[in-house]
Amino acid sequence: MNYLHVKGEVVHKRTSVETKNKIIDFGEIKYDSIKSFQFYVYNSGSENLYFNFDSYGYREIDLLTIELIKSSDSLKKYHYNTFNLPYDSILIKGEIINKYGNTGGFLHTLNFIYNSHDTLKINLAGKFIGQANRDKIIEGNSTGKQVYHYFDEKLIQKELFSHSNKPQKILYFKNSNCCRLIQYSWENNSIEKEYIY
Repeated sequence: MNYLHVKGEVVHKRTSVETKNKIIDFGEIKYDSIKSFQFYVYNSGSENLYFNFDSYGYREIDLLTIELIKSSDSLKKYHYNTFNLPYDSILIKGEIINKYGNTGGFLHTLNFIYNSHDTLKINLAGKFIGQANRDKIIEGNSTGKQVYHYFDEKLIQKELFSHSNKPQKILYFKNSNCCRLIQYSWENNSIEKEYIY
């Protein structure tokens, strides 16, 4: 029996989006403190909006949560995207945390992909202050652990381990930005990929 395999991409018609403020300024965020944010995105075009947060494109560790919340009955899931009718809005809520220590000012960008390849950029700005009380801090639960390494009051490295204590990732930081990432293979604990930013 022969099977037909088809590869491709669903391309949605273009629409336009609006938001009142593309910069969210948190002011000072003390070490290990959490601050929340929220904003609306309006589908100002005449076509349906297919909208999603680009989680793979966000390398920083300050984003604790982010969710897209329906603001009317028109909002629902369409595959991995949030589906929204014309002239309606999406509420986006999230939280960030200071795990960086005393790194000072930061500017991190959230990317939202909509209608195939258009991007809405929202900047998170502020100042990370305060410091960890140790040079090495271990946090974890039944799913794994995270090890934070600090030098001169600033985060320099974060290691992630599985529940069986196998290495998963190592992230290196300069100020409050990830500058290098090492990803390990699940099978033999060897380095699978390495990224320099």
